[in-house]
Amino acid sequence: MPTIIHRNLIDSIKYAHDVFSMGVGLKKKILPSITLNVEYFWVAPNQISDQFVDPLSIGIDINTGWHTFQLHLTNATGTFEKAAITESTNKWSKGNIHFGFNLSREFQSGGFH
Repeated sequence: MPTIIHRNLIDSIKYAHDVFSMGVGLKKKILPSITLNVEYFWVAPNQISDQFVDPLSIGIDINTGWHTFQLHLTNATGTFEKAAITESTNKWSKGNIHFGFNLSREFQSGGFH
């Protein structure tokens, strides 16, 4: 996933307003109703401060037919692209991990059955 993030406000002129990164995602079915998900973004060197690290997220989706429960762990400090890719300071090696949870519901057209 090639990604370009534009930042209007930066800490120093030595860092880029437009940050290039390359992401990769993996989704692997491990049981008929459970998938393993992994997402990683590599940020090209010398674009952001050295205090920031590349984000890595690992999670599972559990599908019950009508509902999908998503459980994920990440070192990203935000949920939107600019925060997650260019502002993550947490390191997996130091145990700085966030837990996230989503629940989605599938509806059929024509009402409930």
